[in-house]
Parts: sequence; structure tokens; C-alpha cells
Amino acid sequence: MRNTNDFIQVIKKAAADVYAQMKPADICTGVVASADPLTVRLPSGLELPADLLVTVGSPELTAGASVAVLRQSGGRSYYILGVSG
Repeated sequence: MRNTNDFIQVIKKAAADVYAQMKPADICTGVVASADPLTVRLPSGLELPADLLVTVGSPELTAGASVAVLRQSGGRSYYILGVSG
């Protein structure tokens, strides 16, 4: 029975590792690098162009503004939730 339990633990760990690497969603802050065209720079240095950004509501976005950003699974879309601070 020990071998079965070991096997189950290995499968559980592998599944948890895959899930962690998928990063289903993440909230972070960014800085508006440019308002027109809209570009947001994340703390990692990654600059997000307008075609990856979705604004929620009608926030007033100006260059230098800090924004709260929600990254969708896979990093295909980033939602600007609003201006922070």
C-alpha cells in the first residue's frame, strides 16, 4: 500500500506544479507609460500595448499614473481595474 500512496502523492505534486505554472490570474500594479496609445509598464519591466489591455469603466489614465491590473490566465489580456493611489 505504501507504493500506491507514494504514487498518489507524486501525481498530486505534479498537478499542483502544473497549476502553479499556469498562473490562472494575478493582480499587480503598473504604471501608465503612455496614455495615447495606451501602454502600461509592469514592475517586471514588461510593457503592455493597448491591444492586450482592457479598461474597466472609464478611468482617467494619464502617463505616470499607477493602475491596478488583473492578468487573465495565460497573459492574453490585462484588465485595468482602476487608478490606484
